[in-house]
Amino acid sequence: MDKVWRRSGKAHPRLSHALTDGQRRPWDKPFILGVQVVAEPEPTGGVRMMHPHDPAAPAKETINCGCVCVPKPRGWKTTRPDHQPFTTDELARNPTLKAVAEGRQAGGPTLSELLAGNGKVGAGGTADFASGGKMPGMASPILPAATLAKLDGDAQAYVLGNAKKTGHEYLYAFDAETGKVLASRTDGRVDGVSMPDDLRAAALDRTRRLVMYHNHPDSSPFSVGDMDTLAVHLGIAGVTVYGHDGSLWRVAALERGNIGKALIAFRDPIRRTLSNDAAALQGDALQWAVEAARMQALDRAGIVRMETNIDWAAHPLAAQVEKMTGLLYPVAMKAKGKTP
Repeated sequence: MDKVWRRSGKAHPRLSHALTDGQRRPWDKPFILGVQVVAEPEPTGGVRMMHPHDPAAPAKETINCGCVCVPKPRGWKTTRPDHQPFTTDELARNPTLKAVAEGRQAGGPTLSELLAGNGKVGAGGTADFASGGKMPGMASPILPAATLAKLDGDAQAYVLGNAKKTGHEYLYAFDAETGKVLASRTDGRVDGVSMPDDLRAAALDRTRRLVMYHNHPDSSPFSVGDMDTLAVHLGIAGVTVYGHDGSLWRVAALERGNIGKALIAFRDPIRRTLSNDAAALQGDALQWAVEAARMQALDRAGIVRMETNIDWAAHPLAAQVEKMTGLLYPVAMKAKGKTP
């Protein structure tokens, strides 16, 4: 038996609850707030609730909450999807929900549309703020290259400099049009860092071009939570993840609406892979390989654009990652309605 989180439909819901709407979980597993899809292997961190109004959850997640938990027999086919589109009244009352809805629609703004803007070029020429100049077509139309390079360096220095002292996750974000730093913070946790409300509001604004950086103390690649954040927040143009082992991953969304579709479609083949390869890979190595393969498949399918400094020729998990990528790539293409 599975269960599905249903939002309340209130005029001003908690954003984390609205983003959780449609999340399907086994009956004995907790919901993880803020994402529509839970990865396998399951990520650590995040607020977890067995059901809305869970007495073990923080009070800020339960007081006046109107969400419900709906039982769903596993394997049953139903005409009503797990995630319900926001109603016209909900969207009219709450601009934030409108931004979330737009982020989950296929056919949202492409990366070129987000970054090209009015086509202006800064005095220093174009620069790839999301990857240091290595990913064509991702040029900021406003800031000079030197300014962007400094911001990129400042972000790395802040995130990794602090993370290596404390072992916690840190977040750094700036506006690629103005150069203004919007966040530099930590929650003091090793398994996550949250966006403050003002940054989240800016990230949901499709007219913005925000660049975000954070670290993974366990040096894992992009998590499903990271991908869901990128898919939903139309104002985020690029995300960088630093590993404490020196690894680096940069991702930008090309087809935001297809990210969630692909992640959902990946679940069954990943389950089979976990079952078949559990003897060969264990624990962190298995999770790392799955997350890396998930990103490689999305990149090859043209759903995201990814860059990493991983030396695949020398990496001990390269063969397993390539094998999983080969399984997931056609699934990603099918999710976007194309034949590989």
